[in-house]
Amino acid sequence: MRWASALLIALSIIYLVSPDWIFFIPHIEFTDIHKFIFLLEEVFLLVSILQIFLEDRWKGASKITYLFIFCASNYFFAQPFLRLYLEDIWLGVPEVRHLQPFMKLADNTLLVITVMLAFLARRDLNVFRKWLLGLIEKKRIKDEQAVAVRNAHIAKRYPKLASVPLLGQFIASFRREEWVVSLSLVVFIGAGLALRMCNLDLPFLHSDETFHLVAAKAIYQGEAFNHVDYHRCLYTVTFPAVLSMRLLGKSLWAARMAGVLFNVLAVIPLYLLTKRINKPIAVLAVGLHMLNPLMISTSQMVREYAYMAFYFYLVAFMMVKLYEAFPDAFVLIRDYRKLLCPKVIFYVCILGFVIYYVVIIDPLSTFKVIIMLYLAFVLVLARKFDWRNRSNLWLGAIFLAAGVLILSNITLFEGDTYNFSIKGVNDFFLPLFYGNPIQQCNYNCPLFSITVLVLALLIIPFLNKHQFSLPFIVTNYLIAQAAFALFQVRGNKVRYAIPIQIWHVAIMAAGLYVAYIILQTLLKNRSIAWIVVLLLFLNIPHITSSHLQDQFGYSPITYAYISNVAPAYEYLETYLNKDDVLITTTFIDRYIQWEGGVKVGRIIHYWYDQPDAEQVIFDAIETYPEGWIVLDYERGYKWSQPFPLGDSEHADKLVMFTGYFADQFIYHWIEKVE
Repeated sequence: MRWASALLIALSIIYLVSPDWIFFIPHIEFTDIHKFIFLLEEVFLLVSILQIFLEDRWKGASKITYLFIFCASNYFFAQPFLRLYLEDIWLGVPEVRHLQPFMKLADNTLLVITVMLAFLARRDLNVFRKWLLGLIEKKRIKDEQAVAVRNAHIAKRYPKLASVPLLGQFIASFRREEWVVSLSLVVFIGAGLALRMCNLDLPFLHSDETFHLVAAKAIYQGEAFNHVDYHRCLYTVTFPAVLSMRLLGKSLWAARMAGVLFNVLAVIPLYLLTKRINKPIAVLAVGLHMLNPLMISTSQMVREYAYMAFYFYLVAFMMVKLYEAFPDAFVLIRDYRKLLCPKVIFYVCILGFVIYYVVIIDPLSTFKVIIMLYLAFVLVLARKFDWRNRSNLWLGAIFLAAGVLILSNITLFEGDTYNFSIKGVNDFFLPLFYGNPIQQCNYNCPLFSITVLVLALLIIPFLNKHQFSLPFIVTNYLIAQAAFALFQVRGNKVRYAIPIQIWHVAIMAAGLYVAYIILQTLLKNRSIAWIVVLLLFLNIPHITSSHLQDQFGYSPITYAYISNVAPAYEYLETYLNKDDVLITTTFIDRYIQWEGGVKVGRIIHYWYDQPDAEQVIFDAIETYPEGWIVLDYERGYKWSQPFPLGDSEHADKLVMFTGYFADQFIYHWIEKVE
């Protein structure tokens, strides 16, 4: 962790010696620098205090003195002054304005103490990391010995079990697990499935859901795949929805159930991936995935975000298998024949097909961000190469230059509105994971989440080429965070952060396990340690609260606008005639196609986001003697407000406001009767 202490010291010194203008960097707030510095200082403090109690070299008075210095400096300086400076002063609270002249001096004093703490804690942090890794290694050896004993017992007691294909292997694997592990997995999966299925049949729709629903309905009714109008995620999202409807019937619940099942099944590759770190981290990762509010909310939509976790974890697991089959100390010119074995060729073909699919077959899907996994894989796989060999160095340089050239010319998001270019730092996505994020299990537990992250970073063996999963997961996480911070995509949407959330889950699991290890050592009790860790990190009322479900208006978890179209649809189904003209957004049009009960003569699309959009309505009223207008508030009415919420006239026609149905405004125009 020398890099962490060095970074902390560098940031502190830069602030102390530099003028204020150095922090006028686009999208980086002055207070963010302070928060980052002091969060690291808190972590150094925590680790040092723990190391004092855990290391035998601290005896008697020296232990008490050292502990007093850290606690006193933290309590008397960091806590009160940091809170005043970063919250009250910047919010302009009148009661503390008289302290402003002293804030600069107090802040500089605080930062000097921070630098001192960093130097003092540096040795303790390294000692603590070695102790932690040694303790985890002892537990790993103990677990392996326990598994060997259970395997021998099962082989002796159930000699015929291994002869049963697949089923026998599954039962044997299940029986080898400790009953606590098996029970925890069942509870987590059951709870996550129940949360995802709650209110799954409510007719609250995201506008883009209807694209997949209409395409799935067409295929369900016998239309060929290549004849449907919407091809984005056709095989990865629409096709599973079709299969679900064939099994469960044509319904919104059935179409969404496919995404729920895929999101739940994602725990299989996730468990296999994280189990290579250790079993407790794997169980925690499954639990955090199943209980995560963002995963729950996005899994209830017929969109690619419900399926991403399954495909990402599956591809990552294929990369694990390829890494394990890859030879050590590899020299390409000398050892290329070792790559021609069937196992390596199989995994290379699968991973190659994934790239072909997202680039050629389905280039419009956001699934293309899965390419970030390949960058992380190459970086971690580089540890298996012998870089002392000159030919590897030359080939590596050529490969690096080619990669830079390709990345500089490839646009992952096509079209003018999908801008994939660096335009400063985008600070939208980071608060979704730290601070006070309503999207996470640890809602209202911000400091503990930061601590968990740093504890996870303490056990990453980046240089150990025999360890793959955790370095690979952390590299993916850092690449995803950097990509979403530096490269601008179309707008800032919470659902875009799913590629970050996928790896955030595994890192938090690793950090929670380290927290458990520390607490178990201090408390000498496994059960109490687990209870304390989970209660500190999991906000159970938040996870189980009803606002995780999509409601009328904006979803508090995804920030997505969810429309309840059912009341307006039922009204139209009752009063529309088959020869009538209907002006509406494409969203309502697709919903009508999905339900199939409303018969209308002609539908005129209202492009609400175009200049002079209301002119389409005026032209239709002038052309047709009678017709209907249906505008949902978010995508129709608030943009142009073509008519007041009441009766009006236009071109000798009477435009009657029929009513407000959920968030749908309905108008009916007829010719005036003299």
